[in-house]
Amino acid sequence: MKEAQNEVQEKAQANRVADSGSQDYVFVEGTKISIQPPADFIKAHTFTGFQKTESGASIMIVQFPASYAQMKTGMTPENFKTKGIEIDSTRELRMDNVDATIMFGKQYTVEYEVGKVILILGTDEEVYLFNGNYPLGFDGLKDELTTSFLSCKYNLEEEIILSGPEDYTIDIEASNLQLAKKIGVMYYYSEDGLFPTEKEHKTSLIATRSFGEVSTDDPKQYAIDRFINSPYELETVEETDSITIDGVNGYITRGTGRSKKNGTNYSIAQVILFSDDMYYIFMASVALVYEDRMAAIIETIKSFKRK
Repeated sequence: MKEAQNEVQEKAQANRVADSGSQDYVFVEGTKISIQPPADFIKAHTFTGFQKTESGASIMIVQFPASYAQMKTGMTPENFKTKGIEIDSTRELRMDNVDATIMFGKQYTVEYEVGKVILILGTDEEVYLFNGNYPLGFDGLKDELTTSFLSCKYNLEEEIILSGPEDYTIDIEASNLQLAKKIGVMYYYSEDGLFPTEKEHKTSLIATRSFGEVSTDDPKQYAIDRFINSPYELETVEETDSITIDGVNGYITRGTGRSKKNGTNYSIAQVILFSDDMYYIFMASVALVYEDRMAAIIETIKSFKRK
């Protein structure tokens, strides 16, 4: 086991020494990470990372505001198994003077069989998760993903410049919002650019989309269920109405509820748009005593436009 760990460690160090024949390093926008993507992998347009369209292989990179030790504690083979993922082996290493763990496994579903290469690395303040997927049986892709992950350069001093969604735009200036945080395909907007906001009115907007295909026979009920299961103790739920934005049909639901974290009463609005076996979802909230601010947030949602 120790020899295997040392082998991975040495490979990680060697991969960070660029040579004239290696794939160029690519800076991952909105992160402190640079990696050498495998050959023929292109930048993904619906998530942060890279993909190889022909094979369906992908690399998704997500940053979490958590400590590495805390994150690692929850990433056990037992926890992965509850998500349908079998972890075959786990190895710990050091990369760019930070702790890291690389895991290899597989995931079976009714529709597909996927090989997994997972890397986590970070500090006491932030963690990066690399989630690599490839069709089982293509061991060459497994090796390519592993080599790419171990090429990672983590620049602790890098200033993160956030950018909006890859596949759509919304007019945040109309509601005086700015992008405060990005976690995977979820974007958090607030007026002060903080996550969570420190403004008295607590105005915020969360925008995200489904990852992968989602199908439902009753989209309206799906929208209602999502609203009911929002992170609030709901007090009122208004009628769910149909809405069409940029030619995409969906539903808007409004209501009021109390935060489960701090007890603040909020006015809440959810818009979910269904398109091509996936959905976009927007959750707006504002302190109830400032409910009149909600109209501007809904107008921002209605400015949604696919690229």
